[in-house]
Amino acid sequence: MAVYAGALASGRLRHFTICLEDYEERLPISRHALFCAGHRRCTFPSDHENSLKKFQTDHIDLHYIHCAEPIVRIEKTIAAMAELINRGLLTGSFHNVVDVSDCHYTPASIWTTSPRSSSSPTSSLCLARGTMLRPASAPLPISTPFLLSAVTPRATHHQSHGTFSLPTHDSSPSPPPPSPVSWPSSADQARAKDLEQEVLLLNKRVDVLEWNTREDHQQIQKLQDELNNKEVNLSAAERQVSAKETALEKAEGGE
Repeated sequence: MAVYAGALASGRLRHFTICLEDYEERLPISRHALFCAGHRRCTFPSDHENSLKKFQTDHIDLHYIHCAEPIVRIEKTIAAMAELINRGLLTGSFHNVVDVSDCHYTPASIWTTSPRSSSSPTSSLCLARGTMLRPASAPLPISTPFLLSAVTPRATHHQSHGTFSLPTHDSSPSPPPPSPVSWPSSADQARAKDLEQEVLLLNKRVDVLEWNTREDHQQIQKLQDELNNKEVNLSAAERQVSAKETALEKAEGGE
């Protein structure tokens, strides 16, 4: 929450709502209009109206859906948010733990945008749509979030490590970009990391479908087959990386 409070204090974000769907009560977090809205996705429009009254404002800059509600598909939530955006009541939306295939985005990991930037349209797609990728760590997202509508043509893209420097509203210098030391150093490692993420997402998808008995069993089976194929490809990619690392070690030892 400190990250969001800092964004509010700096003037980059005026209001936002965070949706923790396992909360049963509404709790004010601070006097800066932070608000913990515990509600089901099916009641999103009415709860958004309540948040507007709580904030005493005519719109909210960002609505952050933190936890998934398996009963209601993410497409319905996004559609409800889009309607509020069209009405001018919401500027942008943020979704955590969302299946990539559901959102119809390129299944690219934030950690692999650097080595794949020359061949992947991810960065240019973000610039075109005014969005940003958000790195996260399991089980809870503790990394700095990137807000929707934050990327503009004035933002500087650092191709060496796949990040953006955003234009600031003051004269203070921008923070230095992160060191590329921790990023994948080869295309093979990037591909293995990508496949590992896809396997993780498919596992989550299967778990949700098994929990929700209303889903079609054929869809579960289809995802399971896809998951098996991804796991085979991941094993092959990991073997390829291991073989190249072994060959590199032998070459260095020969020198």
